[in-house]
Amino acid sequence: MNAGRPTPLWPGRPRPLPGETFSSWFSRTAWSNGLTPAELYGVATSGAQIHSRDLDRLAERSLLIRLSAATGISADILADAMVTRWAGHLYDAEERHIRLPWLPSVGTERTRPSFGQQFCPLCLAEDPVPYFRLGWRLYFVTACRRHRVHLCDRCPGCGEPIQPLKTIRTRTDLECHKCGSKLMAAPAAPAEDFFTQARLLTATGQDEIDLPGYGPIRQPLFFELVLRLLRLVAGGSFARALRAQLAESADDLSQFADIPIRADPYQFEPRQRHLLIALAARMLDDWPLRFHATCKAADVSRWQLERTSRSPMTLLKKDCHDGKHQPNIAMISPN
Repeated sequence: MNAGRPTPLWPGRPRPLPGETFSSWFSRTAWSNGLTPAELYGVATSGAQIHSRDLDRLAERSLLIRLSAATGISADILADAMVTRWAGHLYDAEERHIRLPWLPSVGTERTRPSFGQQFCPLCLAEDPVPYFRLGWRLYFVTACRRHRVHLCDRCPGCGEPIQPLKTIRTRTDLECHKCGSKLMAAPAAPAEDFFTQARLLTATGQDEIDLPGYGPIRQPLFFELVLRLLRLVAGGSFARALRAQLAESADDLSQFADIPIRADPYQFEPRQRHLLIALAARMLDDWPLRFHATCKAADVSRWQLERTSRSPMTLLKKDCHDGKHQPNIAMISPN
């Protein structure tokens, strides 16, 4: 910006849509000005390359200020459309540049495909202007409550991760940048049981979450606890035994027959995550008694758990040792 001279407003200045991600708005702004998102990024940053940057995580404040000056939209409104709005809630604020719990990157992460951008094809089909919602970036949000279907997290044609800044945008469609498949044409599988998803969404708005038998814990700690419980049922040598113990019936267990054992829970598709997260969350009930009873029935000892980096008890012990919580006597494991 030239000192003393206001930045001229761009011709295309679309307003953010309800719940829209920053990258989705940035893409719409680019196309409304006859540019690709990569070209607009270069204009807004004096020639910098966007590469595969995840703007929902890594857009700098200076970029938001420049965009605000060129569009007339408050930089604070743009910042609120980024996943960083959950800093200090889902994750500790200083963790922004590493893998974030429940907020995986879009495109690639550590050279592996990363399916951090999800979408509901029925929502996109209904939108006068299709756009990506911020809630679809949360990895525990696995289904659309409005349409009662599972979200999708990859192209229905080629299986590539969805990258909002590379997605081809037409007036009424969003298309895969690799194969041109329409995202709203993706099959929408029916979803049931929204209790766990609603429970975790509610927790994002609470400063502390109460664990029965333990007491209140900070939001980031709670979500790390849920992630560790998910890892236990997702992969490792205990996963099958824990799944069998947590299933409420043979029919319930049969839902997991086609879900593989994977050490990395970020590689599961939304339907698989929907089931696994709900299963893991059952161990939060009557905490920590049900967790202990489940481990004992699955022949998993406290010693075996604490040899891994996945032990929920180790996480909560550290919280106690850091002076952030006074432990309840019920925390002593019976195993």
